[in-house]
Amino acid sequence: MPGRARLPLHAAAACALAVLFASCGGGTEPRPAEQPADARSGASILPSPAAAVKPSAEPVWFEFGPDGPVRIDGPLDSSLSPFEPWTLARRVVGFTASGMAATAAVNRDSLLTLLPRNGDIRLYRAPISAADRTPYSAACTFLFDGRPAVLLYRDRFFVDPSAAAPDPRALVLAKGKAELAPADVALFAAYPASQLWDIDALGLSADGRWIFRAVKDGAVSYAAGISLAGPSGELSAGAYRTALLPRSRLTVDGALRYALEAAVLDLPEGKAAVATVARRDGDAAESFLVSRSDDLNVEASLARAGGQVDRAWGFADGERAYLLSGDGAYFSAVADSTTVSRGRFPTLPDGFVYSGIVSVGGALVASWEEQDGWSIGSAGLVFVSAAP
Repeated sequence: MPGRARLPLHAAAACALAVLFASCGGGTEPRPAEQPADARSGASILPSPAAAVKPSAEPVWFEFGPDGPVRIDGPLDSSLSPFEPWTLARRVVGFTASGMAATAAVNRDSLLTLLPRNGDIRLYRAPISAADRTPYSAACTFLFDGRPAVLLYRDRFFVDPSAAAPDPRALVLAKGKAELAPADVALFAAYPASQLWDIDALGLSADGRWIFRAVKDGAVSYAAGISLAGPSGELSAGAYRTALLPRSRLTVDGALRYALEAAVLDLPEGKAAVATVARRDGDAAESFLVSRSDDLNVEASLARAGGQVDRAWGFADGERAYLLSGDGAYFSAVADSTTVSRGRFPTLPDGFVYSGIVSVGGALVASWEEQDGWSIGSAGLVFVSAAP
């Protein structure tokens, strides 16, 4: 691709230090120490932010370096990180939003909180490495007692896991600090790490239950419960697959419904998409089907689409909703109007895609990553001003 040359994997590994050193010159200078903010807002705060952004019409780009977010001019200016399987690479696995703040879960790196403060958006990093959890991948992010949390698991797809099952397996932002603390999730109690159980998937089903998958020495178990603080009951494999199905757009109202409907009209005939949507103060991301044939029977709609199913990402805060495609085009809808507007993040170079969206402090923030099949190269965030 123009302006950027890829090295073979072994060569990239050999010169990784030199490449990273050369690419980190644009880092943000440390800011003075400040008082911790409200912990419920997601802002368990470092004495100094890792970076700060003032929303503007010009995009502000960051990539995820080994020590946190690094300011860059754009994706072509990012480090030539060796491609790694998606379970091992630094990349955003999801967003949560609580109060004024939003938090990105960065795989094998950190929970990165974005907090509006005095006209800026400040980035506070709570490293997973500080909790001695670097051998583990991030399955998902969710709110635990109103605070951002991350579920860790051993990757068994691309590496032979030599580490024990993570214990604790979930970490939550500590109150008043940018540190991760153990999260005692009662829902997992029947599958203790001490008995070698690993929880490698967690999410919300269409009926609002928490569902998860537990693995142990090749055995797989599925379970569900109504609360993270309560017990779980076992599910059959078929019931679990059904619980994973996306919701129909017809089950929601307001701005999110308007954005989903606009996306339907943009779909080519016979295609469908599944949108992963984070909501402000929502416990976890939810998935919605975007399909012309969506008639509450999502399984039938997906079957009619065959293999023609795309991915999309969304964010909703009650008043406004956004729906983003991988090429950067997005729809914006407001709750008190059926008018839906179009927008676009900056066009990415070939081989790069957008992979998530959140709104915070007057800015739209999208995650981006460099993809090659199942592998990820560089990844990061971009900030742009949100339209009024």
